[in-house]
Amino acid sequence: MALPYDLITTTVLHELMAGWLGVEVGDYHHHVDSLHLYAQHQDTAWQLPVEEEPSRPCSRSASRGRTSTRC
Repeated sequence: MALPYDLITTTVLHELMAGWLGVEVGDYHHHVDSLHLYAQHQDTAWQLPVEEEPSRPCSRSASRGRTSTRC
């Protein structure tokens, strides 16, 4: 059951289906109900840089087998 947990596979499938149907790729919302951080990795996590939000979100679209990304 990797599909529900594999973000890349899910989004590629999303784009492929849109291309096959000849429609625009819709919005993808990823909802997570369980995230965890092991105690042994906590110090490393605190040292990671914080990325700022992009000024506008990127969007991806697929049309007849072509995929494009706009940021």
